[in-house]
Amino acid sequence: NTSSTSNDILAKTYSNIGLLYEKIGQNEIALTYCEKAHKILAQILSTHDPYLATSFNNLALAQYRNKQFAAALENFHKALFIFSQTLP
Repeated sequence: NTSSTSNDILAKTYSNIGLLYEKIGQNEIALTYCEKAHKILAQILSTHDPYLATSFNNLALAQYRNKQFAAALENFHKALFIFSQTLP
């Protein structure tokens, strides 16, 4: 599906931009880009897709860096659940 592929590329680009903002210490902006990426992936991926788990993990890391500890913990648990269901 072309739309799904385009959305996947867009999500990866948002994620990469977020990573770069994190590297230069702009954690709030990084979080915004992680949220954009995750929103797209949550719409196009299965709820048991390991790539979605990675997105939850990335989002949680960004939240952690912004001292949003309760949200980070929740998203780390979501990532762990998906990984525990899908990885050997």
